[in-house]
Amino acid sequence: MAIEIDKLKYSPTLRLRALEMRAVEQLFDLEKSQFLPTFLLRPWTTATTIEKALDRIDLAMANGPYCLNFDPLYFGETGHADAVAQYENLKNHAAAWYDFVERRENCIPYLRSEGGFPNLNAPNMRWLQERGFGISLMYPFHELSSVAAFISQREDSNFFVNVDAGWDLEVLNKQLAVNGVVRALIQANENVNIVVTSSTFPNSFDGVGLDYRHSLAERTLFENAQLEARSISNRANIFYGDWATTRPPSNTPMPNFWPRIDVPLTSEIRMFREKGNDVRATYEELAEEIVQGPYWDQIPDCWGKYLIDITSSGGTGGIFLPTQNVPPRINMHLHTQISAAHGGPQDSGVEEYED
Repeated sequence: MAIEIDKLKYSPTLRLRALEMRAVEQLFDLEKSQFLPTFLLRPWTTATTIEKALDRIDLAMANGPYCLNFDPLYFGETGHADAVAQYENLKNHAAAWYDFVERRENCIPYLRSEGGFPNLNAPNMRWLQERGFGISLMYPFHELSSVAAFISQREDSNFFVNVDAGWDLEVLNKQLAVNGVVRALIQANENVNIVVTSSTFPNSFDGVGLDYRHSLAERTLFENAQLEARSISNRANIFYGDWATTRPPSNTPMPNFWPRIDVPLTSEIRMFREKGNDVRATYEELAEEIVQGPYWDQIPDCWGKYLIDITSSGGTGGIFLPTQNVPPRINMHLHTQISAAHGGPQDSGVEEYED
């Protein structure tokens, strides 16, 4: 399944969890062909084989293309013992990893960098050159020199480097570091494809009232890095990435959880958590406030918007629990960012959702 990596515009990173998969599954089929998500592999719930995790991705993506990397925050704490053992084998043996992903023609793997990058000229690695691959560079970017040396030898552009600044509420403090990475990569290979990724989704909502505005500094980080890239060369393709309004998982329960509904827009998230003056609101009251807002009609139609709409009328299948806020938020965010990347609202081809 050929992917034109040099034409990519949006590549979010998503953990392989039920809430994220539900959000992706509810995207329009057209949208699933217009972005290239990276899924972070871990065993799927109670499945006995690691293959089932990829089956779940295929279901969510309608068998469309996606990228696959290991979840750096998964340490075998959940999952069936057999699937966990298979996962550990893939993580600890590069040859097993490449054999595993080669069998899935719609899967674009990230390269394993432990012990150096593979010899892509070897016969058993030719499929990687044809299919394409990703390279992960996580903050604080310790592997920059080895990645730059590797891509400097590449004559093709069928790969990308994911420059991930991580989760950080003050991510713009890393702007100089990210710009330096972008500059070094372009100097190593002017044809490089770079995705600039980060997350600023809050871990506390104290003080979030009625229509609180959380700015997506992820986009500012990317836009500044893009300007840096353009000052060096117009040949490199630098595109936007994020964590799709998620943050690293926490085992600490949030006390006194108040109902909250989030509305992602292109460069901010509008958060609704109270009526005003520190008065708790119901999910239905929050949804009513949202759908009566001045920007509601400007939000492209999508599954997440539909759920907020039916919540406002107390309809079945709406948002009435904290976890029920997550899939529609992620879905709306993905829909909005895909739409922005492609110049406007997407034609869904459908008139109405059936829940």
